[in-house]
Amino acid sequence: MLQVKCLSLLLLLMASCGQGQAGANGGNGGDPPTDPEYDYTEVEPNNTLKTAQFLTVLPDSNSQSSLLGDFNNSADDIDCYAFFLNPATGAESTFFNFMVGTDASITPRVKLWQTVVDDTGIITGHQLLGTWVSSNGTVVALDVEIPYDAFYNNDLIMEIDPLSWSSPLSGTYILNFWSN
Repeated sequence: MLQVKCLSLLLLLMASCGQGQAGANGGNGGDPPTDPEYDYTEVEPNNTLKTAQFLTVLPDSNSQSSLLGDFNNSADDIDCYAFFLNPATGAESTFFNFMVGTDASITPRVKLWQTVVDDTGIITGHQLLGTWVSSNGTVVALDVEIPYDAFYNNDLIMEIDPLSWSSPLSGTYILNFWSN
C-alpha cells in the first residue's frame, strides 16, 4: 500500500515538472492544452475554522481528490476545509494523507484541527492535531492518524496558509487528499 502511495506521489510530481515541453506536433500550433480538472474549487469565505468549506466525508474508499485554491494575493489569506469522519464501525481512528503544491517561492503551512465539544454537544473550541511546513512550495503528509469518536471526534478541519512568499506572487495551490 505504501509503495502505491509513493508511486502515485512520484507520478504526480513528475507530471508537474513537464511544463514548457513541445507537444507531439513540435509546438507548431494544434489544440491548446486543456485545463486540469479538480474535484473541488475553493469557495470564500473560508478563512476561519468556523467558516471552513465542507468538502466530503472521510474515509472516501481510498480515492484521491483534488482542490484548486487561491491565497487571493495575500499572505494573510487562510483557507479552511472541513471533513466529516465516518470510519468503519468500531474504529477509533482513521488515516488522512495530503499534499499541497504551490509555487516554490511560497512556504505553505498546513494545520489539522478537530472540534472540541462538551458533554452536551456544545462546541467549546478546537484542538490542534499537527502542523506541517515546507520551504519548497510542497507539503506532504502520509498516514496521519486522526482520532475518531462518534460524539467527540467526528470532524477534521484543514487550515492552509502561505506562511511566507517572495515576489513575484503566484497564489494558487493544489490540494490532493485521500484517506484509508
